[in-house]
Amino acid sequence: MTTTCSTVSRRARAERFRVRAFVSLTLVTSGVIVLGSGLLLLFAPSGRLAAVSGWAPLGVARQDWVALHDVFGLLWLPLLIVHVVLNRKPILCYLRDRVRRAAKVRWEAVAAVGVTLLLVGVTLSRPAPLTELLAQGHGGAGNQSIELSVGAGAGQPTTQGARGRAVE
Repeated sequence: MTTTCSTVSRRARAERFRVRAFVSLTLVTSGVIVLGSGLLLLFAPSGRLAAVSGWAPLGVARQDWVALHDVFGLLWLPLLIVHVVLNRKPILCYLRDRVRRAAKVRWEAVAAVGVTLLLVGVTLSRPAPLTELLAQGHGGAGNQSIELSVGAGAGQPTTQGARGRAVE
């Protein structure tokens, strides 16, 4: 049986390395690692408490999570640029289609932009209720900070209230 040119070319295409797929999949996997490590670092204890508690999810220390986050974050930007270059035709086609459709303004889009601008304005004006809410989430007066006391005690962490009194 003889093979035709089209059969050979199809088989060769199926076996060759596809750069666009590689770049896209690497973007997704590195993005997942950046997102996951970022969330872990967001909620991770810091300073001496992390060192004393031995915080190491999945057996990876905090400084290694920071390194993973940084390396994959740095990998992500050049891959994104390569991805846009490799997919410029579909991206331009999509954008042209969106521009045509944008001529017909939908109320949902206007409402979404309005709510976003309203939230930006409210956040930047810092009204009292919002300031107190944000302070609660970032170690403000309502939160208790954890401080390690070493020396006379048994080396156990103590919790200090808002007025600095030790609470066991």
